[in-house]
Amino acid sequence: ILLMLATCMLAGCSGQWEGIVYKDKRDVSVYERIGVFATFEECREAARLHIASQSNPAIMDYECGKSCFSNDQGLFICSETRK
Repeated sequence: ILLMLATCMLAGCSGQWEGIVYKDKRDVSVYERIGVFATFEECREAARLHIASQSNPAIMDYECGKSCFSNDQGLFICSETRK
C-alpha cells in the first residue's frame, strides 16, 4: 500500500480523468489523448463528440482513465478506466 501511495504521489495522481480515443477499436495501440477533465461525465462527452466529428466514427472507440501516468516502460496506466 505504501508503494502504491508513493507511486501515486510521485506521478501526480489528481483524480482527474483523461480522455483516450482509439482510431480503430481493433487496434488499441493507436490512440490519441484528447485532454484532461475534472469529471468522468465531461471526459465521456468530449470523447463522444470527438469521435462523432471524425470521418469514420464507426470503427473508433474511447476510454476515460482516472489518475493516469506513464511508467518507466512507456505504458499508460490509470487507476480506473470507464466508458
